Amino acid sequence: MRPSDAEDAARRLRQSLELFEAQKELNKAGDAAAHPHLTDQELERRFWRRMRARKEAQWN
Repeated sequence: MRPSDAEDAARRLRQSLELFEAQKELNKAGDAAAHPHLTDQELERRFWRRMRARKEAQWN
């Protein structure tokens, strides 16, 4: 792998992680608006439950 290929791969990975984090925060904000009584910890759990369900659906 050329150095520029490695740099491009690292840049794409960083972008993917940033987009994922933004998606997570938007998802939690939507849940918080719909369910203001939920704690941040519960919002986080709901997000990961949804992600797990999506992943399992892809494999089935």
